[in-house]
Amino acid sequence: MDKTLPFECGVNRVMIRSCVNAGKITIKAAAQGFPETSLSIKSEPVPVNNGFYADASGKAIEADWGSMMPCILNRGETPSTSSYTQKKNTIAIKYAEAASDTANVKASYDDNESTHWSSDGMLENAYIRYHLARKAKINEMVIKVLGFRDSSYPIEVYSGRKLVFKGFTHKGLGYCHIPLKLTFNDTFTIKMVGPASVKDAFADMVELADKSNKQLKSSNSNKLQIIEVEFNEDTK
Repeated sequence: MDKTLPFECGVNRVMIRSCVNAGKITIKAAAQGFPETSLSIKSEPVPVNNGFYADASGKAIEADWGSMMPCILNRGETPSTSSYTQKKNTIAIKYAEAASDTANVKASYDDNESTHWSSDGMLENAYIRYHLARKAKINEMVIKVLGFRDSSYPIEVYSGRKLVFKGFTHKGLGYCHIPLKLTFNDTFTIKMVGPASVKDAFADMVELADKSNKQLKSSNSNKLQIIEVEFNEDTK
């Protein structure tokens, strides 16, 4: 039996398989920072005859699963195609360039959330330019920044030299989807235009999948810090 259980959004579910003997079942829960709590339920004895539930006269009752749980096949077999419709295509990033931390620019698009790229703290160097594998009609940028829970970065996004977004990354529990003005291009630049705004929006809420505190650290003023970024086009 597991004694350490994960929870998501403050919710967990426990399934109990009773023993052959009826009695009191107590479930206890404890977590750091919270008072211990418990729940008790009482299982009732069930009359059994040769492994089957028995009625009041002691006769074994076999379940008629055909009528109780009918097999419904009118929906047909499982479709061979996807059960969802893909709305976006992600265009691969060929390479990136920046004015600082040049050795780690790939960390901002390596599909590894334990790594990140960071500018040097000088606002004039707080930018990174991405070169895509091909030209595409890009209309969305998806980005995860360091300190995503409590930091909003004022940024401008350029397609070539054309400004396609100006605003803040929003606080959240992960990725930020930013709509861009539609352009056909393969070069995009993210530029930080002011100090980050820092204020925790989620108190002590912790992600289930990643309990490390690396992504939870607040941003350092004028540093643009990117964990992951991608650029998307609509599907044909």
